[in-house]
Amino acid sequence: FKDYKHYVKTRAEYIKFPDKFYGTGAHTHINDEEDFTPQTIGLWLEYYGKLNGKSFAGARFRAEHTVILDKKTGGLMDNPLLPGSSGGLVSGLELLFKIDERDNIYFARSGGYYRLSAGIFNRAFGSDFDFFRYEADLRNYISLDEAHSFSLQGLFILNDGNVPVNFMGLLGGDQQMRGYYKGRFRDKDM
Repeated sequence: FKDYKHYVKTRAEYIKFPDKFYGTGAHTHINDEEDFTPQTIGLWLEYYGKLNGKSFAGARFRAEHTVILDKKTGGLMDNPLLPGSSGGLVSGLELLFKIDERDNIYFARSGGYYRLSAGIFNRAFGSDFDFFRYEADLRNYISLDEAHSFSLQGLFILNDGNVPVNFMGLLGGDQQMRGYYKGRFRDKDM
């Protein structure tokens, strides 16, 4: 909106893509790798209002319906005690706060980006699962000279309650712990 004092962001997605599951926790084994195929339809509606300078606060409604189409019979994912192992609906409301002081949002060389969120997902929002989710993404960029910069990132995900497997914290992939498969490490808290 005018002068970037308010902005609305939406995301609608359909994903059907093979994935891998190694179990949950820090002590999973690479040999436990199992293939499974989730099919997810999701919608996010997000609003941010500018507080001052480069600070924003807002809220996000998030709903994702997942069906597990293919999994190993008798495997780790085929466990009725693992929330979300058969899919389900996750929906809820999150409160958002961020400060964006980066010199460039696409290729930052200095400044910082700090994003916090706290969400509640429960039956009041139509969710099949009841849990709270807290996230912090803290990044700092330091310019060393004209051609070099150094960056640090801390990413924290804390869940409390009956968290489905597809909403657990993940490590691996192209954004965090490169070199590991996305979701190689998965747990309620990361």
